[in-house]
Amino acid sequence: MSDNIIIIFLLYFIIIFATIGLGKFFLLIFYKDENYLNFGYVGLFSCLVLILYSYLSNFFFPHGFIHNSILILLGLILFIYFYLKSKINFINLKFIFLLFYFFILFISFLIFKTHEDFPYYHFPYTYYLTQNSLIIGLGNYDLGFRTPSSIFYLGSLFYLPLVKFYMFLMPAILFIGFANLIFIDKIYEDFRIKKINFLTYFSLLSFIFVNIFFYRIAAHGTDRSAQILVLVLILEILDFINYSSNFKKDIIKKIFKICILIALIISLKAFYILYLIFLIILLYYLFKKNTYKIFFQYLFLNKSMILLLLVILVVLIKNFLITGCFLYPVKFTCFENFSWSLTFKEVDRLYNHYQLWSKGGMAPNYITDDPVSYLKGFNWVKGWVNIYFFTKVTDFLSGVILILIITNVIFYSNLKNKYKENREILLVVFVLFLLFFEWFYNHPDLRYGGYCIIVGLIFTFFSIKLSSYQTDIDKLYKKFIFLIILSLVILVIRNYFRILEEVKKYNYQPLQHSGFMFEENHYFRASKYFNALIKNYKSCMLGDLNCEKNLRKKINYRYYKYILLK
Repeated sequence: MSDNIIIIFLLYFIIIFATIGLGKFFLLIFYKDENYLNFGYVGLFSCLVLILYSYLSNFFFPHGFIHNSILILLGLILFIYFYLKSKINFINLKFIFLLFYFFILFISFLIFKTHEDFPYYHFPYTYYLTQNSLIIGLGNYDLGFRTPSSIFYLGSLFYLPLVKFYMFLMPAILFIGFANLIFIDKIYEDFRIKKINFLTYFSLLSFIFVNIFFYRIAAHGTDRSAQILVLVLILEILDFINYSSNFKKDIIKKIFKICILIALIISLKAFYILYLIFLIILLYYLFKKNTYKIFFQYLFLNKSMILLLLVILVVLIKNFLITGCFLYPVKFTCFENFSWSLTFKEVDRLYNHYQLWSKGGMAPNYITDDPVSYLKGFNWVKGWVNIYFFTKVTDFLSGVILILIITNVIFYSNLKNKYKENREILLVVFVLFLLFFEWFYNHPDLRYGGYCIIVGLIFTFFSIKLSSYQTDIDKLYKKFIFLIILSLVILVIRNYFRILEEVKKYNYQPLQHSGFMFEENHYFRASKYFNALIKNYKSCMLGDLNCEKNLRKKINYRYYKYILLK
């Protein structure tokens, strides 16, 4: 095992290149054209197919060294093949930025202190996928194991020789990296064709926000990765309804991108299935454009829509086999009459627990005296405002306002362009307000969707304002470059000071020990438990008369009757 910085660095880029290579191959299968999409979408599409493969393959076998090594090696060979075949110009600006940006992101990958949920269930869950195939009823083992995420399944494919589990955080790098390549590509293309509009500014603001606010990869978990992709989704929805030239020609590609994003978002966190509501906007706009025939043809016959539906189906089935709920902890999606199912009482308890936590009624060292009354109606708002709003929300809003002030000062001009009104944008805003109300009423914690919904609303209106300033395009280009570079500098500086703090506080040595904080007994508890359970279960199946006694002695027996083994 090694977490030497040179080995980590080499495998870091090998995984990135392998992901792109596999993405090119998947596009060749789907559309017989490996150049169908830009680098950002090639990477995200590759992640989506790998996630689907990971979910399905885990039904039958764990993701061990040999399996993963073959997969990554295949991706690397495909990357080399496609770029030798296309005779890529390595001086190409987009490819240079890809290398440059992921090189900068590597400083975010140097981590000692992870977020609190990482040792609790993120690492144990991902590691379990490398050691075992599916165990039905897994949710009975631990609270954290009831919420599977594609970030665990994708991460399990990066369990590799030499580094072992030190690449488990690569999915977060891939999501933030490829998403930001999409924002940059949008800006680049708009300047190339000299058609700057509010979406160009939306892409810039999103790029700045993601790199400044989500600079610490260790804190991403499942939530921030999903919210970064939601910002890309909002951009694509706005672009879809704002697009005019060659609409019928490009509609397939545009809906394909939206399908990729929605599928990834739902796979990261099942309750984001609510974001299927954006498809209503597409349907409405297609009817208005009289292209609904294309939509229904795309819906029933096109591979990407089938892929979206397949991802949703696999995610729901996986949730069901783990907890007995298709969308845990939403009670009406649960069935308690299966041997592995959680009881309705347990689902209700955890539903109230999550609500209490997100609404300020509970903290690590505090719980309200009357939880039932606290959660009724809007009784919780006062407590939430005092405990959560005037801490995390105000800090978040202060940072967003600072971004808006700086960008407004830089782009401000007395000369104004006349904004061409597009009423369909109001439909997107309406949907975002619906999602905002659902978020605020049910789980008003920023990490549960608040970041992307709030900045999505703010950036939509503010981008329109910025686009109204009339500026020479050459000067405008320089301003965009300045803000992009500034946000990257801030990304590096914040991570630099984070690493210095970890060096001082934890005696972190990034050049010798690049990986995250590691405690063997705590991190591997789940895998050890499952292995002991399987071993004793097989002993019982072979007729060992003392097997039940051994089970009671060696493991927590109360879990055994709920977990269905192979």
